Amino acid sequence: MKLHQLELSAFGPYPGAVSVDFDLLGADGLFLLHGDTGAGKTSLLDAVAFALFGTVPGARQEAGRLRCDQAPVRAETRVTLELTIAGQRLRISRTPRYERPKTRGTGTTVSQATASLAWIGPPPPGRSAGGVNRIPEVALIVTELLGMTADQFFQVVLLPQGDFARFLRADTDQRERLLEQLFDTGRFGTIEGWFAESRRVSASALRERMDAVDRLVARTVQASGWRGDLSEEPDAGWLDGVRDLVDARRAWTAEVCAAAATERRWAADASRTAAADAARRRRVGALRRLQREVVLTEPDRRRWRDQIERAHRAAPVVDAGATCQRAEGVNTAAKAERDRRVTQVLAAAAPAERDLVPDDRSALVATGAARAAGAAVRDRAGHLGGLIAQSREQDADFARLSRLRREVVSTTTQRDAVIAEAAELPIRIDVLTDRHAHGQADLVRLPELRERATALALTLADCRRLPAAVAARQRAVDEAQRAVDDAQAASTHRLELTARRIDGMAAELARSLAEFVDCPVCGAVEHPRPAVGSGDAVSREAVAAAHEAEDAAICRRDTSVTARAAAEQAVAVLEATLAGRTVDELEAASAGAAGLLRGATASAAEVTDLGRELRDLRSRADGLATRAGELATVLSELSARIPPLAEATARRAEVLTDAAADYPDVLTRRTGLLELADRLDALDIAIHVVRAAREGVTAAWADVTLALAASGFPDLDAARAAVSEDLAGTEERLLAADRTARTVEAQLADPDLADVAGDDPDLDVVARELRSAELRQHAAEEAATTAFADARAAAARQRDVAELAAELTATWTAIAPVRAADRRLSELTDVLLGRGANRLGMSLRSYVLAAWLHEVAVAANHRLRVLSGGRYTFVPSTARESRGRSGGLGLDVLDEYSGKTRPTKTLSGGESFLASLALALGLADVVAGQTGVGLLNTMFIDEGFGTLDADSLDLVMETLDSLRGEGRVIGVVSHVDELRQRIPSRLRVRRAADGSTVELCTPAAPARTGWSA
Repeated sequence: MKLHQLELSAFGPYPGAVSVDFDLLGADGLFLLHGDTGAGKTSLLDAVAFALFGTVPGARQEAGRLRCDQAPVRAETRVTLELTIAGQRLRISRTPRYERPKTRGTGTTVSQATASLAWIGPPPPGRSAGGVNRIPEVALIVTELLGMTADQFFQVVLLPQGDFARFLRADTDQRERLLEQLFDTGRFGTIEGWFAESRRVSASALRERMDAVDRLVARTVQASGWRGDLSEEPDAGWLDGVRDLVDARRAWTAEVCAAAATERRWAADASRTAAADAARRRRVGALRRLQREVVLTEPDRRRWRDQIERAHRAAPVVDAGATCQRAEGVNTAAKAERDRRVTQVLAAAAPAERDLVPDDRSALVATGAARAAGAAVRDRAGHLGGLIAQSREQDADFARLSRLRREVVSTTTQRDAVIAEAAELPIRIDVLTDRHAHGQADLVRLPELRERATALALTLADCRRLPAAVAARQRAVDEAQRAVDDAQAASTHRLELTARRIDGMAAELARSLAEFVDCPVCGAVEHPRPAVGSGDAVSREAVAAAHEAEDAAICRRDTSVTARAAAEQAVAVLEATLAGRTVDELEAASAGAAGLLRGATASAAEVTDLGRELRDLRSRADGLATRAGELATVLSELSARIPPLAEATARRAEVLTDAAADYPDVLTRRTGLLELADRLDALDIAIHVVRAAREGVTAAWADVTLALAASGFPDLDAARAAVSEDLAGTEERLLAADRTARTVEAQLADPDLADVAGDDPDLDVVARELRSAELRQHAAEEAATTAFADARAAAARQRDVAELAAELTATWTAIAPVRAADRRLSELTDVLLGRGANRLGMSLRSYVLAAWLHEVAVAANHRLRVLSGGRYTFVPSTARESRGRSGGLGLDVLDEYSGKTRPTKTLSGGESFLASLALALGLADVVAGQTGVGLLNTMFIDEGFGTLDADSLDLVMETLDSLRGEGRVIGVVSHVDELRQRIPSRLRVRRAADGSTVELCTPAAPARTGWSA
């Protein structure tokens, strides 16, 4: 690449037109661009960058202000660059986007950016000789010919101000981003992306299988009742533990059931023993009371004997009746609880679960019905668990589908607006084309019309001046005549005075004669006859005054005669010009010519704006066509994505709707099913409790029958009546008491009462002990019933877990190779992305960039050793950075003085400049070789020389001379004064209040100030 000519106007700090001849400026291969700070040195490099790429480097592009604020409002901002790239000489011209005053009215309008490219000489094969004028095409051709992007060009050709040492001091991340701009690592990024996508697909497939495993695990957990922590992934050991837990629970419940049955039998025996013991104690107590009564009242003992004996026989029967009554109360409460549970189940069972839960109370309370229904409901809830993820996915798809439809509507609206605007543009373009053609024609006719209008206007003015000119001519004639007469009179008067003066001159001389004084005329001393003058003698002063009056009159005469001739000539010229035309005729002709001129002027004034507006409209039409195509493509893509997504949501909606049944959604139904299962389990327990209570009532009634048979009472009421009977009659009570006394003595001697006959028993204590025994019996019966139900549930749970364990083991066996393949792919992907087993912590792209960096270091070391006097050498580093950040793109320097390697950030300011320069030149060589552009004939180095001492500056100049020897043209941008003596070819930028100008100075040409096109 070689630059030839740069032209710019109203660009940056340059308000006018500026032209730079690089062929002349770089004839020696090295030139200096210098000037005051802020004068606009870097703006010339910006102009080169803008001409090539339509952008400028660094923060100046972000500001977006390329037009000169001091430029005339009508001046066009334009940059034109003539250069040779890849053997092709071409001229590129660009204008930026900026605001300009409106041609008509007030305010501003936006002037759109334009670009054009013209070939100087034969165009390349496949290219039109007419060039191109569309911004994308120009950018494409420049990029293809240069073989590098704008970022690459800015880094290797225009070493920007402020960014000169950025690559040297950058950390790994910054250096990686910069190298990616310079070297094409897209295919390696594609490889990384392919592996990452493959890992994502593999992980998704594995995740689907793992979801199935999770569902089986969830069902196993639910069936087994396991309550452990699932933070770690379940395995065969976990499954064995679950099965062991279920087996242990079944064994434990069986043991508990057997122990409860034993406890129930023991409690029943203890209750019966306690009842018998209580009866004996109550009997002894009664005997003791009777014995005391008999002792106190002998007649009463005989009378009460029979009454006491009947009451004694009725007591067991009454006790058995009380026990039966309590059993019936328990039975009634159990039935009420069962009925309440049945009501809860029927209320909780939705119509969708009627196939699992009977709606008939009698069927629901049948043996095993509630337990079977609960198991079936839990199984259905387990099956619904797998649809919850689909429900969440359905919600996400619905949101995505809604968003796609909104985007389709928005895109359709944009496309229709673009199409409508594009349909209007041809009409506007045709109208503007006609106006532009008429304007160009008027522009051609404008000089002729202006000349004719001017001539008629002058002629009309002459016509209007003619009467005044005639009057002035008459006045001039009269004045001239008077002046001639006055001049003649003044001459006559002067002649008369002169004659009279001559005549009186002898007398005047005679009056001045004196005796013996020489005569001034003849020299004689004698004066025999002196002349005697007359009385009207004229003095010298009078003659002089007459001369002056004559001269003034002659002057007036000459002036008047000249004025008369001029007036006569003016009238003659006006009459000849008018050629007999009147004022009215000339006014009509002048008005017509002026109208034609005004119309042509207005039309011609619009030519430039119409041309620009026409180009803008055509560019806008092309842009709208492109935009319409882009929107159509986007709309097609969006429309193509909607049907499969809608179909998928519809299919999934059918499944989820069927699964949700009468519930709002699947999750709600699954929650309801689990609650229903819990209620069915509670109902099953209540049914077992009712059965046990009923068995207790039956046993209590059997005890009543036995007691009645033993007591001799016909029924329970008779026994109760005997107990509560009131014995009347004093005599009879005494006889009964006597008989009772004998009976008491005999009974107290009974061996069965030997262990309790010694003391008077406390009946309250006896009652409490009996009540305690009965409560223990009741609790033992309830515990036995519950243990029996738990044992049956544990057995069912063991069967369910065994089936699920077999299915889960088979699934684990099938998923093992898939997990192994996914793990291998994930490990390989991590290595390519700089993680996992990658000890360097470098991704594939970073590894490739490290190789390029090594080449850059090798290329830079040739110049760094020269620039540093053999002290420094670049050493690439693959070490990780601090805090574990990835490395591989480190760059250190080897200090030959110390023999140690140290970071580049430890270099001084001047050393950093030398290292940066060497690195930039090496980078330029490598990038040029990599992109295939070959030798870069033109390079610019912007600032940095102020940090160098004299010796370092000598080394830098030698390096630049070597580059010049390689056939390159090096432009140095600096304000260092010493460079002016070292570099003879210079371009100076001068700053002024009204803008900047440039001054060229070369060995072959003197300085040219304000050099411009």
